[in-house]
Amino acid sequence: MRGFRADSGARVRVSFCALFLALCLSAPAYAVDVSVTSPWIGAIASFLGGGNVSVRYLANWDANGRVVASAKPREGEVILALDADEAAALRIKAGDPRLKPLYQHLGLPKEQRNAVYFDPAMLPFVAQGVMKALAEADPARYAVYQRRLAEFQSRLDS
Repeated sequence: MRGFRADSGARVRVSFCALFLALCLSAPAYAVDVSVTSPWIGAIASFLGGGNVSVRYLANWDANGRVVASAKPREGEVILALDADEAAALRIKAGDPRLKPLYQHLGLPKEQRNAVYFDPAMLPFVAQGVMKALAEADPARYAVYQRRLAEFQSRLDS
């Protein structure tokens, strides 16, 4: 009998250790998985979402500073784009239900699109569009995204 109890205790300890390791090594669960069409939108989404949002870049800067496609959206991700034209440039159809354009049609030529991210009057509107998309995907954390937007805007002002 005594040997059985020792084995039983050892099994419990091994099972507990295995469960503990599995919990420690598991990937964090994010509330929202987002893919972005621009590195600028990615930076804003990362700031506003904090630890609640996983941001994956569909385009990155190359060595010459140009934005080039680097990935395709995955199933289940919310896709953030400046407008439908930017999404179309990455072969994302305007009718894709995952697509959340910040503007329906920006109306800027391709050469002037990056100016949006350098215009202090326009950047808060871009950030507000990102916040709305995050809050729509994760309504339970609306207040968190709203606070982060306020912090983003106060940093812009200072």
